[in-house]
Amino acid sequence: MKVSQALQTIGNTSYLTVEEDCPLKEVARKIAGLEQVRGLYLVDPEGRLKGSVSLGALIRSIMAIRRPHSFTRTLSLITAESVSDIADKHVIYALEDDDIEEVLERMAAHNIKEIPVVDRERRIIGNVGILPLWNLVESAA
Repeated sequence: MKVSQALQTIGNTSYLTVEEDCPLKEVARKIAGLEQVRGLYLVDPEGRLKGSVSLGALIRSIMAIRRPHSFTRTLSLITAESVSDIADKHVIYALEDDDIEEVLERMAAHNIKEIPVVDRERRIIGNVGILPLWNLVESAA
């Protein structure tokens, strides 16, 4: 089964996209009102995937700005202005026509719980979690 078919069956895991130059305080404002979000992805103006940020890294950066504890540990966090300053630019992703078992192997190998799904132009079309994918594979077995 292809990832695009899996998305139709299991739906999306919650995620948020922000542009690369979005200020950290603006990202914090955007997630503050959300009940739950699993993935936070950076996109360029055309919507192409450019990076990801863990919610933990985002919160650590914002807390470092508000209440710095250790100068050496938080210097890079304090100087971060936009979300791209703290982003991981090497995002593991799935293409919409990837086989879901291959995607599960990739996720397990990199110890990730959710993965963005992109089209051929790397525009995000969804986000899937490892458990819903696993359950889908197991139900077909």
